[in-house]
Amino acid sequence: MKKAFTMLELVFVIVIIGVLSYFVTASFERSSLREAADQVIGHIRYTQHLAMSDDKFIPTVSMSKYTNLARKNKEPQYYYKGRWQLNFFNVAVETPANSFTAYVVFSDSPNTVAGTANYDGNPNQSGTFNEVARNPQDPTKYLIGANHASFTLGDEHISKEMNLNTKYGVQLVSFLGSCNGAHRIAFDYIGRPIGGDLATSPAVYEIGRLLTTPCQIVLCANNPCDDQNITIAIEPETGYTHIQ
Repeated sequence: MKKAFTMLELVFVIVIIGVLSYFVTASFERSSLREAADQVIGHIRYTQHLAMSDDKFIPTVSMSKYTNLARKNKEPQYYYKGRWQLNFFNVAVETPANSFTAYVVFSDSPNTVAGTANYDGNPNQSGTFNEVARNPQDPTKYLIGANHASFTLGDEHISKEMNLNTKYGVQLVSFLGSCNGAHRIAFDYIGRPIGGDLATSPAVYEIGRLLTTPCQIVLCANNPCDDQNITIAIEPETGYTHIQ
């Protein structure tokens, strides 16, 4: 007597194959764009953590950490310019101008020129101080994707994965929603997201800086951007960051 599969058994086998195919396909479809987005989200959340644990508020000159008198005098008045921020920048030798595929986590500091309020908005480094955050996974490295501004410690101190172009093939990072035109995001002492360059901000909370609508950061596989992209959203007030 020949044995054969019943219709119920065939349906069951087909369902099992379908489920297995879904998981196998999903694992293959986890693209480099998604990996890049997950990394950026982690660094945005870490920036928010730094801002909440180190809000930069310095009420008096005597509490300033700086030894340089010009810096010491500026910090109580302009401390908010030094809030922790994540800034995307262009690496001209690797990507087209204004692609912004590398990024950095840093806290700006006042310059040494007396009588001015200058914070330059760039991640700098000198023999006495470093504005860029240490990489918590490797303290010998800093959270910056390439040498930029006066940060020139050398490749051995760079977190190269923060250059999204060379690590993940991202060709363009664009900014939409409340981040339109701004390629940096900062956080205040309770974790609220602030858009734009704090170095140019004239007040602790300049009108229009606190986000009131979501900020969208789009990572694109091609330049100009096409349908091969993934969008990161930063929500106002809470700073909750997620894939949109």
